[in-house]
Formats: sequence, C-alpha cells, structure tokens
Amino acid sequence: MSNNIQFPKINNTQVAVLFAELNTGIILNHEFKRHIDPSEDPYFIFETISEAETFCEQVISDRVSIEFHIYDNKETRLKSGQK
Repeated sequence: MSNNIQFPKINNTQVAVLFAELNTGIILNHEFKRHIDPSEDPYFIFETISEAETFCEQVISDRVSIEFHIYDNKETRLKSGQK
C-alpha cells in the first residue's frame, strides 16, 4: 500500500476493503479510477466480512483487471480476490 494512504479506524467487527488495478497494483478510488487525491479515502467500510465479500464479488464481476483486499481492524489481510 502507498505510504500516504491512512488505514481507517474501524471496530473489531468491521472490515475495510481496498481495490487496485490487477496489473499495476495502483489503488483505486470509490469510482474505481486511479486514486490520486491524498485527501480522498479509498477504503470501503463494511459491518461484516460477509457484506464485504458480496460487494467485492459484485464489483469484480462487472470489471476486468481489478483486485480486492479485505482487512480487519488490525490491518491484517483476511481475503483477496481478482478477475
């Protein structure tokens, strides 16, 4: 992850999701375009991992060359996927 992107403060049941270009690893924003604005938070926050997984599967089914990473509140990667 880029050093200028701050991990969000989430509780122990929430998860954070980050999307990136598959070939380059460049982080994507909420519009799934390259994240360039440092004031913009690229993370999606979900109350449960199940909600996050459903959202991620939907996003990657509609797009090519994209990957996702789901993290817990300790910044541990719980799951990754790609299309």
